[in-house]
Amino acid sequence: MFKIPMKEALKQIGQSMEIGELKVLSKGNPNVRGLETFFLIKEDINNHKKILDCPLPIQMNCKITEFSSGIFGMVLSISVSTPNIVSYVYWFNYYSGKHVECDLNNLIHQTRIPFILIDANNNINKESVYIENGLGPMCNIYTEVAKASGAWSNEQFEIDKAKYLCSHENKDYIRISMK
Repeated sequence: MFKIPMKEALKQIGQSMEIGELKVLSKGNPNVRGLETFFLIKEDINNHKKILDCPLPIQMNCKITEFSSGIFGMVLSISVSTPNIVSYVYWFNYYSGKHVECDLNNLIHQTRIPFILIDANNNINKESVYIENGLGPMCNIYTEVAKASGAWSNEQFEIDKAKYLCSHENKDYIRISMK
């Protein structure tokens, strides 16, 4: 099996990302040490130092939402405390692929979460931010709820998510979620 070095893989992933976007990914060898889920943030290079130098740079909030009968999403909102607060949002869709199940399982068990920063030119910052993982219980609940409700399609998830965002009462939340 051909393997791409991590740095090159992240650069390739970065090419498909926009500034201000967050992706959830896993790294490692499941046959040796297991996998670790990490968050990749593409951000302007001028914000990298601000993010890395803040004493409490990253705060996370998580919520499980039922969009329609039996379709659930888990939204992760991340705020980075630079002089101006920057927010990122990521929606977990349990049935969007095997990788999501793997990412959630990793987040249930790992003790910390690495944040890797990439700039507009897809250069990876040599420093990472690590925070204590408080997402484990929510990831576990979401996994159990999704399994109990049965599979849904990606298309139905995206349609229901869009309806939810358009009808949600908290306009600030919608603004953050819609980038």
